[in-house]
Amino acid sequence: MILEHVVLPVSAGRSAEFEVAFAEARPLIEASAGFLGLSLTRGVEHPDTYLLFVEWTSLAAHKTGFRCGPRPVTSTDGPHRQLSQRAMPALWGRLVASSFALPGDVEGHSAVSPASSRAVLLASRPELLAPGTSLAPPGNAVEPVHLHGMDDTSIHLCIPPERAAEFCDRGWAEPHQYADHGSEIMVYGPRVQFEWEFVVGLIAESVGWATERNAEESHH
Repeated sequence: MILEHVVLPVSAGRSAEFEVAFAEARPLIEASAGFLGLSLTRGVEHPDTYLLFVEWTSLAAHKTGFRCGPRPVTSTDGPHRQLSQRAMPALWGRLVASSFALPGDVEGHSAVSPASSRAVLLASRPELLAPGTSLAPPGNAVEPVHLHGMDDTSIHLCIPPERAAEFCDRGWAEPHQYADHGSEIMVYGPRVQFEWEFVVGLIAESVGWATERNAEESHH
């Protein structure tokens, strides 16, 4: 059995709103494969902080379950950005470092995101061959991922459309505002360690998928 614990800070004055949202999300968490039980406790000394405990049958179930709590607020106009529940600086710094330590990628400037963003580019694929695997249009280096700045801490990435829909349904992400292929999503910044692990895994999956799909197209 795996016991997951998550500290959930809530904006001052929005506890009632959070509890309503959590009541709506609770059946989704309980329906997850491997779910055993959960409890949500409100802090006494810090009433705008909640502690969530979730019991899972295995580590795999814990890592692929639903993201806890309400979704962050995101912009309704461009550039697409995350406005609340941003990652803490230490977690974000580790996420950026891990993203550029993945095999087969290099850090670069995004062809489509603001200058504060940092792009994950495929080292071996300077030309886009497989549509839907890059956030940048043809004529640019393959850009499967870019990470937004510290005032945002969300991630845009490309992933197989069926996986994109799955992660959006589970609360980890939402469709990119300018998606053309159903593979482009915004992944929310990690708030705690297990979310960091999950997001790093998504970034690695995105880079791996883009590398594989573009390699396949190069042989056609």
